[in-house]
Amino acid sequence: MRFNYYIIILLLTIQGNFFSQNFSISKTGNQTFYFKDPQNRNQILFSSDALVETFNGLTSDVWGEVSFDPGDVRNTIKGNISVSVNYIKTGIDLRDEDLYSNRWLDAEKYPTISFTIESVEDVIVLGNNKIRLSLTGPFKCHGKTKVILLNADLTLLEESDLTLKRIPGDLLSFVAKFDINLSDFGIRNIFIPNRVSDKIEIVVNIVGTNKKPE
Repeated sequence: MRFNYYIIILLLTIQGNFFSQNFSISKTGNQTFYFKDPQNRNQILFSSDALVETFNGLTSDVWGEVSFDPGDVRNTIKGNISVSVNYIKTGIDLRDEDLYSNRWLDAEKYPTISFTIESVEDVIVLGNNKIRLSLTGPFKCHGKTKVILLNADLTLLEESDLTLKRIPGDLLSFVAKFDINLSDFGIRNIFIPNRVSDKIEIVVNIVGTNKKPE
């Protein structure tokens, strides 16, 4: 029994060390990653699947910061990702004008949509320097705020000849998919539900660097 007890303790210790070592890189201490890409390659996509019409919207005007200690991501991660409403494009100019107007997102009054990381519900190690986090925090849109839960896959790459082709510095890939309901943010207009669905699917695909912009 004593032998089995020590085996269990050993396994739990190994498991705890494995899951606490979320990222393995040469640097220690808090790292901050910046998501304003000067070449506008970061993208956030939203999809609406309504009764009459299905369409996508896309923006590359994305900015924000995410920071954490690579050895303890769960307890140290924080950050904020934002987009400008006026830079969301749906492929049809007239529809974009409706999108920006006070009948929909009201870009003049509420120019920014954002998500802030507040806490981590779960951490899953997916592979070498790749983890999945269940993140909670306030999502702000149209002057309203709602706490949401989303799953984000984070991959950390130390600077190399390959990563330098993208941007200098260590890189953090942030990929997430989640849904929101427009009605939660006070958006109800003549387009819903026929032309715009209440449920909007959002896909985030962005890369940040720990080299602070000048």
